Amino acid sequence: MSEENQSANGVLVVEDNPVNAMVNRLMLERLGVPVTIAENGKVALEKLREARFRLVLMDISMPEMDGVEATRIIRSGAEPGIDSAVPIIAITAHTLQGDAEEFLGAGMNACLSKPVSLEAMEETIRNFML
Repeated sequence: MSEENQSANGVLVVEDNPVNAMVNRLMLERLGVPVTIAENGKVALEKLREARFRLVLMDISMPEMDGVEATRIIRSGAEPGIDSAVPIIAITAHTLQGDAEEFLGAGMNACLSKPVSLEAMEETIRNFML
């Protein structure tokens, strides 16, 4: 693990539904991972400017700024102070054919379908944070 990753915070969970945000927080904390919550993509960009995160779990459908738009902005590298290479994982109920391709095309690294199991969350943490 690089020194830069060691100094980064844990996971930024971007989720507008308070119950889903709490469930994700509880799963991540159970795995020993620090968590910060953002209510939408706009707030996520603010939090990413303020601190470095090792992983972003990004909901897709949110008010003000959805997950796809936020991911495109992050990946553009145009936002000062935001790590454009931070791993971004979609967490979504959108599971129609072509949805995952759209999310990956926007720059997300992988997709998790809601409801996310503890096992899937643990595997994601293992694959993208270790």
